[in-house]
Amino acid sequence: MKKYLILYFILLFVSCKRHHIVQTVAPLNGNYNEMNWEQAFVIEDVAELPLLPSTPTIIKVPEHAESTSLKEYISSYRYIPLETSDSSLIGGITKLCADDSLLFIFDRKNNLALRFSYEGKFMGHLGQKGRGPGEFIDLCDLSLDKTRKEVCLLDLNGGKQIFYKYDGTLIREQPLYFYYNRIEFLGDKQFLSTSYANNERCMAIDAYRLVVAEENQIPLYKAFPFPPQLREEFHWETEKPLQYCNDRLYYNYIASDTVWSVSAEGYRPEYVLDFGYPTPFIPKDGKTFITDEEYQNIDKTNITFSGMHLQGKEVACFYISDKEQHIKPLLYNKQTGNILYGLSSGAEKDGLQAFLLSGVFNFVVNDTSFIQILEPFRIMKWVESMKKFNLPLKLNPQDKQLLQNLDTEDNPVLVVVELKPF
Repeated sequence: MKKYLILYFILLFVSCKRHHIVQTVAPLNGNYNEMNWEQAFVIEDVAELPLLPSTPTIIKVPEHAESTSLKEYISSYRYIPLETSDSSLIGGITKLCADDSLLFIFDRKNNLALRFSYEGKFMGHLGQKGRGPGEFIDLCDLSLDKTRKEVCLLDLNGGKQIFYKYDGTLIREQPLYFYYNRIEFLGDKQFLSTSYANNERCMAIDAYRLVVAEENQIPLYKAFPFPPQLREEFHWETEKPLQYCNDRLYYNYIASDTVWSVSAEGYRPEYVLDFGYPTPFIPKDGKTFITDEEYQNIDKTNITFSGMHLQGKEVACFYISDKEQHIKPLLYNKQTGNILYGLSSGAEKDGLQAFLLSGVFNFVVNDTSFIQILEPFRIMKWVESMKKFNLPLKLNPQDKQLLQNLDTEDNPVLVVVELKPF
């Protein structure tokens, strides 16, 4: 199974240590190389986000995965077939957020932001491609500001943030002043993940992975500096570095076994995955960074954290990469400290549920429900295979209803799973 990682754009410049910085920063435009000085502001040195004293939770990763079926730990599940029409076609679900009985979907493949009800009814788009008000060039993120009940689209190529009401009404736009590709909201602050972006146009935050900013994007704090060599020799990042759950924000960066809790007050290590040996992400020769090639070869000899995790209120899910580069889920109960590692979906004799409840979750909504995304053509292919070999489907009423109304060209089906205490 492929890693949940994406290759970010190659960065060209090497930063050096700088002292006091006072810089006038103007908004980006669509060409990246000109500035609009009418809305410029002055940024001085940005303070380091404080590291808060705390003791992280150490999660010991078992050497071997279990063989228990995930079905035993599911209290209930239901399907949300997303309505299919000419205006609601989805190429792929890059990100899914939920609030107030609405689902907000970012489809990067088709450059779309869509709204659906909890029942899967299509409720319309957010904006459209273009250069006018409320329009975008190339989306790279969608986030909810649940305090204000607003949706924010991040258009890096167009150089702006676009805000809508939950009903799709355009509220406002504001330009970008530096480079970042992920955004989340906590209280009245923006949390911006820059990955390894070259931010020499805003030197006070250059070479930092995370920026805490005011509503107008003026940086307040910066955190997680990276060595300048990374710009030339390492170009990977986690797919979902920032995750909002239960009024908390979690952050992790690639090539790290730690998930951090961050706020405007500071940051602290929340979870550390312990594999029983020193982390392979810091080579034995003492270097503080690794190259692309070294990183790609790590999980051929070690069991490692893939960088993908999901945070629920009571359960967290971490995806572990084994030596065969297979990804296996590790479920951690935050209340009891118990672990379920590598649960299987069950045997073929378990019927259709062995496929529908595979345990590879993609998102968490409402802080408790784990979401698995299934493509209809894959479901139908599985059904055909079961029939071909005369294996029982073992369909319950909701399984039957799903299959009766399913077409291979339909939009994805969301499987919403509630877990039992463990």
